[in-house]
Amino acid sequence: MHTDNLTHSQATSNTSLLVQVMWIVLILSIAIGVGSYMLLMWGETVSQLLTATDKHFWYLSRASGVIAYALFWLAVVFGLLLSTRLGKHFNAARVFALHQYLSLIAVGFAVFMLVFYWRITI
Repeated sequence: MHTDNLTHSQATSNTSLLVQVMWIVLILSIAIGVGSYMLLMWGETVSQLLTATDKHFWYLSRASGVIAYALFWLAVVFGLLLSTRLGKHFNAARVFALHQYLSLIAVGFAVFMLVFYWRITI
């Protein structure tokens, strides 16, 4: 009886994993379809706007820097939330996961900003 329960829980977890994968595939398919449609409809206009200026790397560098700053700020807020009394009101594991995830994403945006800043200065 104990093995039947394990088999049932494994089948349930496999089914839920399959459902999650199917949802991700569906969402990505819709996003690719909408993006392709937008590119076909507005591609010429967007390319004309992008070729009108030579500051693409400057815009990308500044935008990614602002996003990195905001993400670092949020990571600090979640880190302080962990180390203060306010953290008792929240699930510590989730707050720590958010803190860690935001920190890594912020580092990625900061590296992206540095790469494009380096591209501007050369």
